[in-house]
Amino acid sequence: NLTINNQKLEFAAPATNRLDVEGDLVISNIGNLDMTLGGTLRLKGNWENQVGTANFVEGNGTVVFEGTTTEQIVTGSGGETFNNLTVNNNNNLRQLSNVSASGTVNFTNGKIFTYDATNYFNFTVLTTGNLTGYDANKYFVTTTNIPTGGFLIQNVGASSKIFPVGTSDYTPATITNAGTAGNMQIRVFDGVVTGGLSGATIATLQNTVLKTWDITPISGNFGAGSGTNIELQWVTAGSTFNPSDCWVEKNASGAWTRPDLTVGAASGNTRTLGNVTTFSKFTVNSIVIILPIELVSFTAKINQNNHAQLDWVTVSELNAQGFDIEKSFDGKSFEKIGYQNSLGGVDIVKNYQFFDKNFKNAAYYRLKLIDKDGTFKYSKIIYLNNSKSSNYELAIVPNPTQGEVKLIIGNALNSNIPTENVTLKVFSITGKEVISLFGDVLTVEKQLSNQITQLPAGMYVVRMQLHLQTGEQVLQTKLIKN
Repeated sequence: NLTINNQKLEFAAPATNRLDVEGDLVISNIGNLDMTLGGTLRLKGNWENQVGTANFVEGNGTVVFEGTTTEQIVTGSGGETFNNLTVNNNNNLRQLSNVSASGTVNFTNGKIFTYDATNYFNFTVLTTGNLTGYDANKYFVTTTNIPTGGFLIQNVGASSKIFPVGTSDYTPATITNAGTAGNMQIRVFDGVVTGGLSGATIATLQNTVLKTWDITPISGNFGAGSGTNIELQWVTAGSTFNPSDCWVEKNASGAWTRPDLTVGAASGNTRTLGNVTTFSKFTVNSIVIILPIELVSFTAKINQNNHAQLDWVTVSELNAQGFDIEKSFDGKSFEKIGYQNSLGGVDIVKNYQFFDKNFKNAAYYRLKLIDKDGTFKYSKIIYLNNSKSSNYELAIVPNPTQGEVKLIIGNALNSNIPTENVTLKVFSITGKEVISLFGDVLTVEKQLSNQITQLPAGMYVVRMQLHLQTGEQVLQTKLIKN
């Protein structure tokens, strides 16, 4: 530890001089640290200025925080101003005072937290300063909850300026200023509440990106001319967020509104709002994804009682009413022979079964998938023949797997299965199609092995449609990716 107490520590020329402090640095009483001529102070502990900003002269100096535990900046009244500041600490730097920088703020390793358990502080990059080295792992953590402070403040001129902020994930905002240069303050926090900074969580939270950006000019004229462009970036979004039809939404006078009525697709994980002339709290909202009934598989077989056993699997039934089971003897004229209510929901696999006890030798079957609003669609037709069974079962080995797999149909290995082409699709547990393949079985098997390696770990539903001379048949199984 180094304590400067009633003394002055001055960095002399040349500017390459360096002082390494293995513990804390404390400036107390009328102690003074002067880096007017430059030099580098490398600190592995806390920075504690008990006197005030006048007792540290940042000059042309550089302070590097490179400890192995969380380091803190604590100062007296007025906060602390640095010239160059480098964060090289995987356990992060936490400011317990307002901090400013007139030079370069460089992220080598770790984050800067602008708050503690009860207090929030601002980090200001002065007009002469700049930020470098930030990325998805190195940024300003402004808060996780609705704050009373904790802004990152930068001067924004005629060019775009990135504000590298986030909470548990990196969610920066980029400001493009069409007005006169000025200071802008930005913070981001988790959730979206009715009043912007207060109130209950909005009812449509899952339609959003689950973040609120608080964006406020301090000086300048950001609303002049054609206004300001705001680009927001996110990592994760709500379960019903629709990136194809989304927009930047603004909280004005305690209510969320859409300034730009244009609805469009996100560019990756970013969305931009142009011509902003007034500022407040912002989020990204979307048109609710209304998932129709997603039929993963529909199969038929003759059971031990010589009845037709129909099995089907779904992964999405939002607003679904139920299923009509229809039968035909010629494949053209169908009649309803049964009905089953929908189990509802969008987040789990659901299995259904129906028995046709009046099955004789052959029949065609299909499902009528009915929504609550009366709309409907049909499944594909499957053919069941008692004299020449064409039913198969699908298995994938090994399962669980990390990549290379074998497709087993029926009780035979690949060399013995039907030679017709197949269509194979893989769905996430929420019903999103992640793989689609077509070709002969061996080709599809190789392509599937390659693409499985790119999937995140989890459970998937695999659907294979056999294009047989005797008709179509759809097989389904589950796959676990390690």
